[in-house]
Amino acid sequence: MCIPIIGLAQAGRSGYFDDSGFPVASGWNTLDVPNLGDSNACALEICGESMEPFYRKGGVVIVSPNSMVLPADRVVVKNREGEILAKQLTKMTIREVRLASINRAHGYLVIPRWDVEWISRIVWVSQ
Repeated sequence: MCIPIIGLAQAGRSGYFDDSGFPVASGWNTLDVPNLGDSNACALEICGESMEPFYRKGGVVIVSPNSMVLPADRVVVKNREGEILAKQLTKMTIREVRLASINRAHGYLVIPRWDVEWISRIVWVSQ
């Protein structure tokens, strides 16, 4: 299976995802991976150190926008301002989404539900 891959920092720019978190447009490279059961899956390359020690610079996370998201899942979230966040979901209600930083030095984040454009579960990681 061949899926699109882009840098996490680039992913927040407009035009790379639709409103459901599906990859669109051009500018993506591709990555060969085992069949993930989601034709809309895509890969994001980690470009910073804010997610260490779990995800390191140069590592790749694969997200599945069609997978169910549950508390304790590691997820990628895009907010209405275009910011892409890789976090751990702690709670999701009608009003808010609570996220824990993967790097515990960065703490928790609460986002109003209306401010979340999309959320996708991380289904695979390569270091």
